[in-house]
Amino acid sequence: MDIVLRTTGLKKYYGAGETQVKALNGVDLEIERETFTAITGASGSGKTTLFNLIGGLDTPTEGSIEINGIRLSELAGDPAAVFRRRQIGFVFQNYNLIPILNVWENILFPLSLDNRCPDRAYISHLVCLLGLEGKLNHLPASLSGGERQRAAIARALAARPSILLADEPTGNLDSKSGISVASLLRQASRELHQTIVMITHNLELAHMADRIVQIEDGRITQDEDTAVLSAPFKKGGHSHEIQ
Repeated sequence: MDIVLRTTGLKKYYGAGETQVKALNGVDLEIERETFTAITGASGSGKTTLFNLIGGLDTPTEGSIEINGIRLSELAGDPAAVFRRRQIGFVFQNYNLIPILNVWENILFPLSLDNRCPDRAYISHLVCLLGLEGKLNHLPASLSGGERQRAAIARALAARPSILLADEPTGNLDSKSGISVASLLRQASRELHQTIVMITHNLELAHMADRIVQIEDGRITQDEDTAVLSAPFKKGGHSHEIQ
C-alpha cells in the first residue's frame, strides 16, 4: 500500500481532572494514495478535531501524524507553514475565498505565495472539471454558494497537494448543490489521482466516497469500503443522516 497519511495513537485532550474532555482518544488511521475517504460522526464526536490535527492546524496531546513519511511534530514555524501550503489542500464550509480577488486570482493565490509558475494546462483542466470557465473574472460575492465552493476546491487543488482535506464542504449548500460538490470531489479523486479526506455528517454524501470511517466519542467505531456497506447505512433506498 502507498500510504499518504498515517496517524498513530492520536489523542487530543482539553482540560484536566473531572472536567477533562477527550476529543480524540487513540485514533489509528491510514489513508492510501488516490483514494476518497469520508469521515463521519455526530456533533462532538471528534471528527473536526481530527481534521485540525491532520491538517497541522492544531497539535495532539499524544500520538503522531505523518504525511508522505514526514512527521508533522518535526515541523514548526515557517517550515510547517510551507509544508501545509505545498502538501495539504484545504476546503472549508465557509469557502474562505479572498473577497477582493476574482476566481482566477483566488485559484492561483497559493502558488503565488511560493512564487511558483502555474501549470496552465493543468489549471485549465481543473477549471473545466469544476465548471468554472465562465466565472474566472467574477468576484466571490457575485457567485452562488455552489460556485464559491467549486472555486475553493480549485484553489485547494491548484498546487497538486499530497492530500486534500474538506471540512463539511457542503454544510452551507442546499441538497442539490451539496450532492454536486461531493460528486466533483469524487471526480477529482478519479481524474486527477487526488487523495481526498472529507469530513461530513451526511451519510448520503459519504457514500460517494470509497471508504467511510465513523467516529464516536473520539474513537473510530466503523471503517468500511462503501462497496461492501449495507445496513445500517442504507435501508430501503433511503439515506440516513447522523444528526
